[in-house]
Order: sequence, then structure tokens, then C-alpha cells
Amino acid sequence: MRKLLLGLATVGVLAVAGVSQAAVGTVELSWDGCTGPVDKSTTTPDFYSIFVTVIGHDQPHRAYDVRVLYGNASQEVPDAWRFDIDGCETSAGITQDVTSKLCPAFDQDPDSAAFTIRYVRFSPVTDAYPTTLMQVLLAHVYPSVTTVDPSTRYFLERIRFDLTYAVAGAGSATTCGGFEQLMYFKLTYATWLDTNGTEIPFNRSNPPPTLTFNGSTPVQPTTWGSIKSQYRN
Repeated sequence: MRKLLLGLATVGVLAVAGVSQAAVGTVELSWDGCTGPVDKSTTTPDFYSIFVTVIGHDQPHRAYDVRVLYGNASQEVPDAWRFDIDGCETSAGITQDVTSKLCPAFDQDPDSAAFTIRYVRFSPVTDAYPTTLMQVLLAHVYPSVTTVDPSTRYFLERIRFDLTYAVAGAGSATTCGGFEQLMYFKLTYATWLDTNGTEIPFNRSNPPPTLTFNGSTPVQPTTWGSIKSQYRN
């Protein structure tokens, strides 16, 4: 992925002086807000959002790349969550924002000459995850940010799902089924680019950040163990 970030970084962004000993931030996931819950359980079709944030970072930077992988306990994606270009919901039903009113952006001047790549797709073979799982990728590059407060929680991305057409069960020609299913969402990749063009991993909790949707639904321990083994660090 370093080649992608470096390629993006050539778009109107110049390197500056090197950085001191890094205090690298920790990336976290939550529902509804920058410090929201880790489970969202509901029977109401609506808009629902995952927030990706980082705290504890004090180094200058000029790009980042974050990826979230998701699927059900069978390592599949029901129609209600098919936001790929050929899916029931289609790619028009998902948005990936790099700013929020709820916490400051990691890119502290989002109106500047920035460039962003957004993908929603099945996990590629090259990533060594089951290809039946869905990947949401965002790579964002911008002019260098030099003032960073490690006590501040910064916003990396909001993934907003339009689930207004989602229904429980099989669905129909005008709806997308499987809304009632227990879904897992996991951060599988998170890096940042320093001002010298070096791609550096963010810190992640151990185990890495994981969210659930309809997580109040009982799940067999063997099933949960299986899904954890597939959603590797």
C-alpha cells in the first residue's frame, strides 16, 4: 500500500524536514460518533455510521490509509450490506467522509488540495482474507500537517451506510434482505505517511478494533472463535 500512498502524495504535496522520535496514535472504531458504542442492535432500517478515529498521535503527517473488513458469522455479506458496485444496496448507498463536526479532522485543512481514494469491494485475493468478506478502503493525502496534539482525538473517516432498503429475511426485488443478521466489522489496515514519505503503521488495540451490528443476538462460541481466526491482525 506504500506505493498507493506515495503515488497520491505526489499530487501537489512536497516533503519537508524529518520528524523526531514518533509517538504514534492508536486507531479506534465506534458507532454513531467519535467515542460511540461498539455494538449497534436495531430492527429499524435507517442510516448508520462507523467512525474511525485516532488518539495519541504527535507527529507531522501527510496521508493515511484505513481499511475495514466486514461480514457475518459465516464469512459472507447479505444483500442488506452489499454496498459494492454490483450489490443490492449499490455503491450509491455508502459514503466515506474525511471530516465531521463531532471531532477535528486528522487532515486539519480539509479544504486544501487533498486527494482521496475510496473503495468498497470484496476482499481481494492478495490480502489473504476470505474473498466473501467486504472491504471498505480509504486512502487520503493532503499538504503536510505539522501541528498535532496527542491529547486530541482526530477523525479519520466516517463510513455511512444507507440501510433504509434493508429488511429482515430474504428481501425482494425492491428490498435488500439479511438486515437481522449479526455482522462483524474489523479494522484490518491502518497506516500514515510521514513528511519524508515513509508509511508507518498506526497502533491498534490487541485484539484489533472490532464492532458488531445486532451483536445482542446470541452467537455460538465456536462460531465466534472461527470468525476471529479469519479476521487476522
